[in-house]
Amino acid sequence: MTVSGPDGATMMIVGAGGQLGTALRQRFPQARALTSADLDVTDAAALRRADWGGVRTIVNAAAYTDVDGAETAPGRVTAWRVNAGGAAHLARIALERELTLVHVSTDYVFDGTHDPHAEDEPLSPLGVYGQSKAAGDIAVALVPRHYILRTSWVIGDGHNF
Repeated sequence: MTVSGPDGATMMIVGAGGQLGTALRQRFPQARALTSADLDVTDAAALRRADWGGVRTIVNAAAYTDVDGAETAPGRVTAWRVNAGGAAHLARIALERELTLVHVSTDYVFDGTHDPHAEDEPLSPLGVYGQSKAAGDIAVALVPRHYILRTSWVIGDGHNF
């Protein structure tokens, strides 16, 4: 199932097994939806081998979101692999294939001293989670056709705090 535009182009949702990905699958039932088991965003080779035929837009819902866990030694590695490395791998695919990349980020990329945050506010993350997401944002911003959406909270089906 794919979401097709007037030119037959499709949307691919990566990270479709998480809370946000589940909501996106419900909202866009014809999108090509891939969970981390289907496509690991941390595996650049797997991304290169993926079927990008007809895809015009990638929606990146893949993320390591355990803010406290990111402060541990294993969590730090995972946060950087997924949030920074995964986003960078998707950015490379989008650049090479001239795709639009929609990247879901967080307000943790800021230090919280401004309210509300401005679109041009400098990145100033305090913790590992925010730092890894900020690095992913920087990679995504190199894609000519990109959107970075920042949220402070995701609530829906799945684990809520």
